[in-house]
Amino acid sequence: MTIATSHTPESKKINGEHILINMIYIAKNVDLDSGIELTRALEYWRRYFEENNIASALVISEGYFVQSFQGTRPAINIALKKYLTSIQLFFPILLI
Repeated sequence: MTIATSHTPESKKINGEHILINMIYIAKNVDLDSGIELTRALEYWRRYFEENNIASALVISEGYFVQSFQGTRPAINIALKKYLTSIQLFFPILLI
């Protein structure tokens, strides 16, 4: 049996490239977000995650959808900022 390990160089640890983050997003699928609008949004984010090496899974069931995504800390931080900025255009929220 062969065991391979790799150590992350210190230069890569500055921004957290060596840290994997897994996030789960659960939302109720309201009538406003159904049909073609929901399909377009989900396809946009699927492509975005794929282009940025973020693994994701999506389940839609009984009026809810659950999305799990995993990637490096910098990639997830950028995606989360982009998502929160885009959702504020439609549903202003207060971030504390």
